[in-house]
Amino acid sequence: MNTKTVTHSAEDLKVRHDVQSELGWQPGLDDPAHIGVAVDGGVVTLSGEVGSLSQRAAAVMAAQRVVGVLAVNDELHLRPILSEPSGLELAKAVNDVLRWSSGIPEDRIHLEVQGHSVILSGLVDWNYQRTAAAKAVRRIDGVHAIDNRIQLSGRPDAQDVEHRVREAIIRNAALDARNIVVKVDGTELTLSGTVRSWIEKHEAETTAWSSPNVTQVHNELVVHLGD
Repeated sequence: MNTKTVTHSAEDLKVRHDVQSELGWQPGLDDPAHIGVAVDGGVVTLSGEVGSLSQRAAAVMAAQRVVGVLAVNDELHLRPILSEPSGLELAKAVNDVLRWSSGIPEDRIHLEVQGHSVILSGLVDWNYQRTAAAKAVRRIDGVHAIDNRIQLSGRPDAQDVEHRVREAIIRNAALDARNIVVKVDGTELTLSGTVRSWIEKHEAETTAWSSPNVTQVHNELVVHLGD
């Protein structure tokens, strides 16, 4: 009987150790020791159970912060809670958290609950408002999935958007602007090129979203570890 031997490079073993260590330092994770970590060619797979969507997101972000991680495959599942809220209870909880979270224009956001999934829709002025709404809902026990359909209000084209975003990326100390390419088509912006980490990729996208003339950011940056 033939058996297949799985071997891991020294780099992958180091990344695995570093991801496990980073999970242990991540606030908000109930029991990071129960999150499985596998690494193959710089691609990290997380498995096991976590207590909430916010913990799931925190675990993925922790892995993405580690040097040497090229991508994260999220296979985490939510741990069942003893008393799952009803659809009505969940809808009330979502409505309350949107109402009481600062920076979220709750009067412009509509919600729908289907089982344990929450659908957010509506029209807001800024991307940070759209992401803040999803982050707030993610913290609610009983929410298993979020479908964020919130749109940005229309914004005028600007001739200097590409230049202004490029300048903002250059000013950002967390970014190496030399390998980041910015292209603008109307109010849609595309980032391409290479970055050194997932955190840098995320930071570049956040910087691009700060433009008041952007309604969509296509982040095509590739994490490249170099030689």
